[in-house]
Amino acid sequence: MVSIDDIVSEGQGLLIIEAMKTEILVTTNVAGKVLKLFHKNGDIVDSGDIVAAIECLTTSYLSLYTDLSL
Repeated sequence: MVSIDDIVSEGQGLLIIEAMKTEILVTTNVAGKVLKLFHKNGDIVDSGDIVAAIECLTTSYLSLYTDLSL
């Protein structure tokens, strides 16, 4: 659904995972730029796998991240 360098908004669909003939939409919880996709079409993805790296473009999320890392 998305490619590297795409700009995504919070809640936007990133990719679809198929499990037991059911399609599951994976969404992002931040607005930003897609830096890397860790899987390609047809790959097996396990629970907990990182599927994408997104550079956050909103300061509110960066502030929250800073607070959580203290």
